[in-house]
Amino acid sequence: GLNKLYQEVALYMVERNIVKRRSTKNKLIQSLMRKYSITSDVSSHMVDFAEKSEKTQEIMASKNRNSKLIMVIIGVFVVATIIGIVLAFL
Repeated sequence: GLNKLYQEVALYMVERNIVKRRSTKNKLIQSLMRKYSITSDVSSHMVDFAEKSEKTQEIMASKNRNSKLIMVIIGVFVVATIIGIVLAFL
């Protein structure tokens, strides 16, 4: 239950677009309301709690590390491709 909430909150917190982040947060609050039959106040408090949780921060840091690693791998591939093309024309 809570791990899923932490992951959902981490997903929208890494979003750079503020409008998209707000709409995703609102959708999460609405889905919690429907899933657990609770009021909007309770579900918004749950989301606020998850935003401040260390577990959410850990998930966000992990996603950040993974995205940086992927960017490094893609960068190395692009550089190797460029070097290969330049050497092919020499």
